[in-house]
Amino acid sequence: MIRRALTTDAAAVGHIHVESWNVAYRGIMPDDVIAKTDLAYRTRFWAVRIADREWPVFVIEEAGKALAFCQMIPSRDLDDDPTRVGHITSLHVLPHLRGRGYGRVLVDHVLDEFRRRGFAEVTLWVLEENRSARRFYEKHGFTLDGGKRMYPNTAIPEVRYRIKALPLTLPAAQLPSDTVSFADHFSGVSAAYAAFRPRYPDALFDFLTRAAPALEAAWDCGTGSGQAAIGLARHFHKVFATDASESQLEHALRHSRITYRVAPAEASGLEDASVDLVAAAQALHWFDRPKFWAEARRVLRPRGVVAVWTYLLFEIAPEIDAIVREFYSDVVGPFWPPERHITEERYRTIEFPFAEFAAPNFLIEQQVTLDDVTGYIRTWSATRAFMRHHRQDPVDTLVAKLAGPWGAPQSARLARWPVAMRIGRI
Repeated sequence: MIRRALTTDAAAVGHIHVESWNVAYRGIMPDDVIAKTDLAYRTRFWAVRIADREWPVFVIEEAGKALAFCQMIPSRDLDDDPTRVGHITSLHVLPHLRGRGYGRVLVDHVLDEFRRRGFAEVTLWVLEENRSARRFYEKHGFTLDGGKRMYPNTAIPEVRYRIKALPLTLPAAQLPSDTVSFADHFSGVSAAYAAFRPRYPDALFDFLTRAAPALEAAWDCGTGSGQAAIGLARHFHKVFATDASESQLEHALRHSRITYRVAPAEASGLEDASVDLVAAAQALHWFDRPKFWAEARRVLRPRGVVAVWTYLLFEIAPEIDAIVREFYSDVVGPFWPPERHITEERYRTIEFPFAEFAAPNFLIEQQVTLDDVTGYIRTWSATRAFMRHHRQDPVDTLVAKLAGPWGAPQSARLARWPVAMRIGRI
């Protein structure tokens, strides 16, 4: 997940910075400059910057370990207006994890945060000879703006990149469109979806592993940004992860065992009898179920398993839960798509044409900050529909209501999402 860095993260952020410098800048930056970038120095450096509560350092964390970070501030360049131009000072990923999508997810998250704060443009400086970094930012939509300077205390040139950041409150012509050929409720928030959606417990994937007749291949249908696919890849030799939204797949985290492809649930493009497990995590309610059931039967091997699951509204503490339930039901309640009601019924009221057997009662448990919670709520399809209709962000008011019972915004609290699963064999 993406979260705001805490003071206790300074050493981890410093470690990522040092490791990244040693690989990315070797041969570009003088060795004596790289040598000065040691862990003690970088830990002190980032401790000061993380302590700035107005301008955050964001980290990507998995299994309690920080893997990448990014810092945002107002531009300090004299030719820019710091009230409308933001700046990314640093973006670093542990070297062995490059190419897996962490940098892309962080950039998207920071650009979304700049938009939320009303900035019109975002800049960053890159070493002129750092070709891989320049390709990365250019692919992301940044372009050279003519700015040049020398890296401090060196003769190494830097060039400046810039991207236009549209405001969060968009004119009608630019609001997320509903005129697509499938129930695409999430493409407009793909980066946030990847960052904030909860992660499924290991016990769930252990259970699926025991239930499947073999571990050769699994199909994760409606994968989104790959939350379930990543868990399946720890057990299955091959995971085919499909989604009808290309934007969602662009933000999915990569894994050597996962093959992502754009495809609807009802027409996967997989071979007959080619997988041992078909999984749909928090997605079945968007499918044409009869056609999906038929497709699952077609691609499953003998005694193959179909598992579909959904999670319910999270709980943290009674006072917080009451405010969130009011938002869920009353503020954005009228904007929930009709398909959503079967999730509230735990999928128990739908047909399930397989030889069903019992699944345990799984529980997602995750430490979250107030930023995490509000970032997650902004990914709700009902919240997005509210924004399209009213052209304003209802979560800003929710943040104000939660501020008192939550306490310090960066204090972490335990959130729990109950998981409901139906599972059976063909």
